[in-house]
Amino acid sequence: MPHLTRIGVVRGGPSNEYEVSLNSGANVLSALRKHFEHRYQPRDVFVDRDGRWHIDGISILPQELATKVDIVFNALHGTFGEDGKVQAFFESHGIPFTGSGSLGSAIGMNKIMAKKILADHGIKSPQGRHFTPEE
Repeated sequence: MPHLTRIGVVRGGPSNEYEVSLNSGANVLSALRKHFEHRYQPRDVFVDRDGRWHIDGISILPQELATKVDIVFNALHGTFGEDGKVQAFFESHGIPFTGSGSLGSAIGMNKIMAKKILADHGIKSPQGRHFTPEE
């Protein structure tokens, strides 16, 4: 039997977009199981609201993930999932993952910095305005 690539679909997480992330990840898991069962072994990697990690319902330490998956499909949303933090974790543990790296993700979440970098490279972007909390 050929080795199936183990794809860890990471979902949930501590952000306000927890429910959206659960649904996104569930959809990815469903598609992998339905259409790619002979090529991939999907693994449900759930991060609860308190930051505890689980794989296929079993609690694990985050650093154990590298021994349980070949690649991660990042379905986390918002803080921790899109801001470069989980990407930096994957990078530091040598876990290949989908999406942008930690630096690109961090810059992308900081809209002011992203617009400045785009402008510095002559790339146009929509007008924007930064509002302080007092405003």
